[in-house]
Amino acid sequence: MRCAGGSVRGLALPFAGVGADGYECRKVERFRDGRLGWADERHEVGGTGLGEVPVPPLEEINAQREFSAARIDGGEFARAWREALSGS
Repeated sequence: MRCAGGSVRGLALPFAGVGADGYECRKVERFRDGRLGWADERHEVGGTGLGEVPVPPLEEINAQREFSAARIDGGEFARAWREALSGS
């Protein structure tokens, strides 16, 4: 999932890998200043951590005016993940 918008901590674009249980299993956050943070079940880098509750449905996220979430393919997430890991 990719979600644009929001102003939390200067966050510009988060990417989340969501497991079958609805919980984030990997996440990449791209900040407005160009920094990348990432997290998985064992690591938190750059201030990024996994959510503690299941990710809501895209419709619920998009009902909030400040967000625009979309499902992405595995390739797009993999590129963001590799970029984040290479910078840590």
